[in-house]
Amino acid sequence: MIPRNDISQFISNKLHNASETIINSMLIESKHFNIILLGKTGVGKSTLINGILKLDQNNKAKEGYGRSTTQTFQEYTSIKRPGLRLIDSRGIEIGSHNITEVIGSVEKHIETIAKLGDPDKFIHCIWYCIDGNSARCEKEEENAIMELKDIYEEKKLPVIFALTRSFNVNEYEKMIRYLNSLGINDIVPVLAKTYEINTNKENIQVKPQNLKKLIKLSFDKCKNSGYPSFKKSLKEKIFDNILKYFMESNN
Repeated sequence: MIPRNDISQFISNKLHNASETIINSMLIESKHFNIILLGKTGVGKSTLINGILKLDQNNKAKEGYGRSTTQTFQEYTSIKRPGLRLIDSRGIEIGSHNITEVIGSVEKHIETIAKLGDPDKFIHCIWYCIDGNSARCEKEEENAIMELKDIYEEKKLPVIFALTRSFNVNEYEKMIRYLNSLGINDIVPVLAKTYEINTNKENIQVKPQNLKKLIKLSFDKCKNSGYPSFKKSLKEKIFDNILKYFMESNN
């Protein structure tokens, strides 16, 4: 006999256990490690997607400087990177008051996917992209970053800061120090495609770098986050498959 004052707690526990069982059974069907990208217009999200997935000319994400080329969420997968799905979002435009709208739309998108209950679409991680050649962010973007950090720390959904176009160590280290001062430590400087530096004496080519490091940090953070959409035993198998293909290159 359950005491009257414990009935509500008993029911609550039963419902929680039932929900957990349903979620775990659904996760067995998941086949992708899903990452959503956020960042200012022209920061290089599309270039990063193309570099990570090695998309060909017909399927690659549109690359644009100074204008938003992604108006809605766009999913990208590649047979060259099986098990990995990258989702591009609308570019943030400082000064246009769309920054709150974009972050809000990402939050709503993540929640909508969770409610629809398709485990293969669950978002596991966010990459916030920042230009690695900037010393710091504008105040408006800084405020948005801190809001984003607080929201997803509470939700236990990992946010990784990808410093795009990181070909100059001195420059991107300034950005790392700046982000560290905000309490942000999950940072990876990346270069998604070969960058050519022209000097008076020679042309120097900087090869793509740290793409594998970005993927591995994302996986490790998800594995330890306790976020509901992540199931260690399943995602380790998916991640092993992803990493296998990244091992073909040194970046």
